[in-house]
Amino acid sequence: MTGVGVGALQRSEGVLPPESPCPWTYEECKQGHVEDCIGPTRWGEICEKTYERCGTGILQSPIDIDVESLLAKEYTPQSRPLITMYDGEDARASFKNTGRGLELEGSFGRVQCGSKLSEESPKMYEAVGIHFHSPSEHTRLGEHFPLEMQIVHKAEGTVGSEDLLIVSLLFEEKNEDTPPSPFLESLIKKVPNALSQRELSEVNLNLLSGLRSSYIRYKGSVSTPPCDESVQYMVMSQIQPATSSQLEVFRKSIGVHGNARPTQPLAGRSVEFVDVTQFYQDQWKPTGNANKSAVEAEIGIDDSPLIVEGEMWA
Repeated sequence: MTGVGVGALQRSEGVLPPESPCPWTYEECKQGHVEDCIGPTRWGEICEKTYERCGTGILQSPIDIDVESLLAKEYTPQSRPLITMYDGEDARASFKNTGRGLELEGSFGRVQCGSKLSEESPKMYEAVGIHFHSPSEHTRLGEHFPLEMQIVHKAEGTVGSEDLLIVSLLFEEKNEDTPPSPFLESLIKKVPNALSQRELSEVNLNLLSGLRSSYIRYKGSVSTPPCDESVQYMVMSQIQPATSSQLEVFRKSIGVHGNARPTQPLAGRSVEFVDVTQFYQDQWKPTGNANKSAVEAEIGIDDSPLIVEGEMWA
């Protein structure tokens, strides 16, 4: 393990968000001590309003997902869910404990959103970071999950936080028979102590289940200062299984106070539940119109049926 100073680790947060010139925390601002607080409720005011958008923005994240009022958006067989092309065992990364949370920084492969046959033109994104939040930042009817993992993607050809896609996966233990998460298990013995980091030779995102499940989609922001509003969120509907011992390792490493920003107002935004299960259920039969796009044919997308398992949002 390589120990590094606080300043160096804070500068490492250049993946997401860009380097923050002023300190901030997740501490709750208690009555009578507001002026001394640099927690989420004051991010927009501190440091001469350097992070003003955190307080004035109207597309802020995270949000509470009300499963009873989602705008259902059923994808047709001519459309595509998220198409992942992660590097698997070839991906290398720095695993960092910044004192505010755990993050993996590296190059993990690509994903494709949309296709030539869908309502949206295909766009490629590069996976550049993975952030862990305990408790979860996104909530369901006001309730947190024990852990949220956000895979940060940048649109190819862009710089900074100009065009981001964040794929969010939520973890919980349902009962004593809940199986361990293969992905979390691959990291358990490598979680760095506070204010330190480790270099990993293998980070296999393909160990995750549910990356092709239906998802909740909305327009939002980076959930840490400076809160740039340039993010498309895909909160996957398949809840990831994990054991209590796995979840506890991440919770302890992040800290007992957690690193979840409070949920933000919707401010008139639509939140869609995009149902892609009909595309992968084995009873669905392709039609003459369901052809691969040129991009999909080039990269060799696997069209074999996939049964979606696990708890769903709706």
